[in-house]
Amino acid sequence: MLDENDLDYIKECMDSVKEEVEEDIIYKQYLTKSGGNKALGQLPAEEYKDIPLTAAVKTLSLDFIQKSNGIYKNGDMEMTIRDIEEPKTKDKILYNNNLYEVKEYSPIHLIETISCKVRCKKID
Repeated sequence: MLDENDLDYIKECMDSVKEEVEEDIIYKQYLTKSGGNKALGQLPAEEYKDIPLTAAVKTLSLDFIQKSNGIYKNGDMEMTIRDIEEPKTKDKILYNNNLYEVKEYSPIHLIETISCKVRCKKID
């Protein structure tokens, strides 16, 4: 059974390879909508908090995309992000000058959540 010492060691190991396997992202945490004017046809602006993080990033496989029933397409990504526990579907991720929307996620849990695997769709 894992204990706190094991968890600390795992986190230390993850930190030691961070430079080699993780890339910079900006996690855009959804806050609220504000402003707008229905009478003038102006939509409210969405507000986000930008959080600089790193993630292990990979393109979704063609096999996975084909089995997704049209949810995902070529260019969509999977990101394993530490330092975040529960992404929301209104959150967005900026990676390599492209914006992605969070579609689904699954926490990776060892005693506590150590990272989260996030599948995201590129916003065209």
